[in-house]
Amino acid sequence: FYKIISDYERYPEFLSEVKSCRILKEEGGRKLVEYKVSVIKTFTYQLWMSEKEPESISWEFAGGEVFKTTSGSW
Repeated sequence: FYKIISDYERYPEFLSEVKSCRILKEEGGRKLVEYKVSVIKTFTYQLWMSEKEPESISWEFAGGEVFKTTSGSW
């Protein structure tokens, strides 16, 4: 499960609403990932993803067009 959810750039292959997903940069054990999704309208947002393989992935909002904040973890 961890390998699937940490392979961000393959999200469009199994999540139809995700149109693109790419890693913009890596720093300090985190990855800045940009998501382009289409749910009623198309929008883009960025999340800082912190990985603790193979146990968990957490995210923190970095910026975007629709959300003001979001955080969570798997």
